[in-house]
Amino acid sequence: MNRVVLIFLITVIFFGCKKEEELPPTADFDFVLADLGMVNFVSKSQHGTSFMWEFGDKKISTAESPAHVFDTAGTYTVKLTVSNSKGSAVAEKTVTTATEPYRTVYIKGVAFTKHPPGNIVYVIKSGQTTLRHSADEPFNNSVRDAPVQWAVNPVYKISPVDKDLTLFCVDKISPTASFNLGSMDFNLANYAQGSNRYPASVSFTSPDQETSATIELMWEK
Repeated sequence: MNRVVLIFLITVIFFGCKKEEELPPTADFDFVLADLGMVNFVSKSQHGTSFMWEFGDKKISTAESPAHVFDTAGTYTVKLTVSNSKGSAVAEKTVTTATEPYRTVYIKGVAFTKHPPGNIVYVIKSGQTTLRHSADEPFNNSVRDAPVQWAVNPVYKISPVDKDLTLFCVDKISPTASFNLGSMDFNLANYAQGSNRYPASVSFTSPDQETSATIELMWEK
């Protein structure tokens, strides 16, 4: 009797611990049109371990449910390939976008909440274009924490928005001499994507923690 019970227990343990077999994947997805060329894709696939999206505009994504911005209004064939160790499955749908993303951004002003002491002049540079705060009117700042406002007039135009932007901090030592105190670099294209794209302002701090600024932006098609 004990032998029968032992065999039964071994059988239960063996089959109970047997790893569940992986199933072949299925592919399906929905999408929601947002504004300014953005489309939110939601995968309804099952059993997938990897995802490959081809949006029909020569761009791809490996996220499970990505958001994608189409640069030009039109009709696109979107393809989703879902894979696992058992194989792959494909789903395709047609997406039509009627609006396009912003291609131009304007800098309206810069607010500095912290910058080094000295006769400070700020310079914005993007590509070959440079905007300089008046050298005759530097920020005569004797302390590190003194908010100052630079109203950019006329506004500084950047197009296309994927250009790199550099904000230089210069100490105006004399009418003919200056010293570069450092710079902050960022790419505005990073703010033209995702659910929080096209912000009215962008805040950042320099790597040396000496300068903190908020740039006021205006976006345009």
